Amino acid sequence: MNPLPRLSLADQTAAHLRERLRSGQWGNKVPGVVRLGAELQVSQTTVRAALRKLEGEGLLAPGGHCRSRQVAAGKGRGALRGLSVGILLHDERPEGQPKSTPLIPEPIALRIQHALEAVGHEVFFPRQSQVELDHDVRRITRHLRQTPADAWIVIAGSRELLEWFAGQSVPCFALYGRAGGLPIARAGADKEPT
Repeated sequence: MNPLPRLSLADQTAAHLRERLRSGQWGNKVPGVVRLGAELQVSQTTVRAALRKLEGEGLLAPGGHCRSRQVAAGKGRGALRGLSVGILLHDERPEGQPKSTPLIPEPIALRIQHALEAVGHEVFFPRQSQVELDHDVRRITRHLRQTPADAWIVIAGSRELLEWFAGQSVPCFALYGRAGGLPIARAGADKEPT
């Protein structure tokens, strides 16, 4: 199993500052680089990199040379709610794992989960995989309706399943699977597993 990627100090600082923005701690203006560096016990270079990251995400507006950064309009307290993202796994449970326990995600799904959680999203895995639901789109969609999400990631979905997702109002990202030609975001080879 591949080790999980480690977050840089700038990414850790950005995650900390993002949480403080969510709490509304600073109102509309973020403290300066010197103050944040001293408070967080990191270098000013690290603070600047973290603030640039938050600017890139649209959470902060640059204040200009030697000026405080402003919280971006509409991004104050409560506006930074993370998304609830469901990851629909393909593979079945390892042999001997009881159905009462959660699925063990594939390594790529774990990496995606950790990356999304690091920026404030909530990630969950439905109780059953596509294989456990016999690739039956009716069963899968009934199962998914019991676990609503703001967005879905489908790993190795069939063409029929991805067509269903393409017709929904909830955004979906296909990782592998038969998504070619569908109006859906996708990455990976365009084929179903054998």
